Amino acid sequence: MNFSVSSECSDRSFLAHNHETLRTRMNEYLQAYEKLDYFSGSVLVAHNGEIVLNEGYEMANREHDVKNTRDTIFQLGSLSKSFTAAAIMILHEQGSISTDHTIGRYLADFPNGDKITIHHLLTHTSGLSHPVGLNMKVPTRLENVVQKFRDQPLAFPPGEQFQYGNSGYILLTYLIEQISGKPFVFSGQTRTSGTGATRVL
Repeated sequence: MNFSVSSECSDRSFLAHNHETLRTRMNEYLQAYEKLDYFSGSVLVAHNGEIVLNEGYEMANREHDVKNTRDTIFQLGSLSKSFTAAAIMILHEQGSISTDHTIGRYLADFPNGDKITIHHLLTHTSGLSHPVGLNMKVPTRLENVVQKFRDQPLAFPPGEQFQYGNSGYILLTYLIEQISGKPFVFSGQTRTSGTGATRVL
């Protein structure tokens, strides 16, 4: 099914009518997938800055019979790394940091901080070990998570190997918070598509 709304029309009453028609058609389409158990999640559709559809579909937790709503927070897992990297690049463009700098420039007491660059963290080439004894099911302060790996020996000299893991991006998130002085909430409102603040879990 195809949905379309003219972006050239300036008649607000016409757009409002089109938005209502579009909302109804999209909702019916998604509800059909919901009934077939083909789709579960939350959907936000906006046009020219106005929200057309903002609804939740199917279950957020089947075991406890909790439905998805427009306010459901999803655990993004490693997808959150993209938001972290985007935030780092925004800080780089603003001149607050440089990806070529070592992390010791911003975290003075971090072990091997004179060897590990922000670029190493971004590209999984820092050599940082995996967090030891970290229980992801228990809420933990970010600085406490960093403590789980900061004093561990490097797996290899920074820049010499690739090893996918979470430690580098955990440290990038911590770095963002230290530089901004605020909890990390990625906002794409002024630099990307206008989606507003996204809580990264």
